[in-house]
Amino acid sequence: MDFQKWISRLGSEIILLEINYFQASEKDGTIVHAHPGQLHIACFEKGSGICTLNGIKHRIRSGDICLILPGEMHQFNPDPENPYRACFLHFSWFGSLPAELPAKIKVSRDRRSTFFKLCRELADSSKEYRHTPGGEFFLYAGLLTFWGYLLRFAAASNNSIPNTLRPATGINKLINPVIEKLHGPPFFYPGIDELAESCGISRRKLTKLFKSCAGCSIKQYYLANIMRYAKKMRQTKSMSTAELARKCGYSSAQNFLLAYKKYFDRHSGENAAGDILIWRGNNPIN
Repeated sequence: MDFQKWISRLGSEIILLEINYFQASEKDGTIVHAHPGQLHIACFEKGSGICTLNGIKHRIRSGDICLILPGEMHQFNPDPENPYRACFLHFSWFGSLPAELPAKIKVSRDRRSTFFKLCRELADSSKEYRHTPGGEFFLYAGLLTFWGYLLRFAAASNNSIPNTLRPATGINKLINPVIEKLHGPPFFYPGIDELAESCGISRRKLTKLFKSCAGCSIKQYYLANIMRYAKKMRQTKSMSTAELARKCGYSSAQNFLLAYKKYFDRHSGENAAGDILIWRGNNPIN
């Protein structure tokens, strides 16, 4: 992995949304859901449960990390008799996907104490960094350390845990390349016919398969990605409206602003940028 490129993407294409560190109760499961344009990393310190990813059930145990790519349908359910304690991290994710990372990663025993202490500190820092001098530097320094551990654990997991890589055939082989083409910046919608041709399947099969996997149509997913990115960039004020419009695939700033307003007027009561994301109550750790 290109370290310099990774650094340049952090804070622009890879943007921290939230970190929750919590002790689940037996009722704190999630419904089946997906995140357009969002990477979800779940780190389990203690307890057990089930992670269902793209219809396949994976047992969760202490020291496990589940890495959910944008658009992958998933669900978490704690063991009623031994609910997990976990850190859930969500990142806006644009550009190329980290598809080389396995879906399930194991934290080495000798690093568990250090790693989960870092997770707790990140959860605290993510709530305080805007209000303390230098807070954002400390938060992103912690995130770089987190990603360093993640890549190290992933390399070890590839060698020691069988069947942790995403399947090279079936849904993942077809859908993940399509999803990656819907990620920017810059954003460009190739059209369903071109996407279907690149997959070697019919238009009808692709649209049906995509909706069953990602929970929405291809065009809805693409638009949610654009608007999530646009919202984040407008918050950071890191580029002009005209430049942002070009990156989002619009011919003019005026067309972009009209589409932006229309989208968020329609989704004003939903999660940011129309995420398919519903929780059934977390119990934060004080």
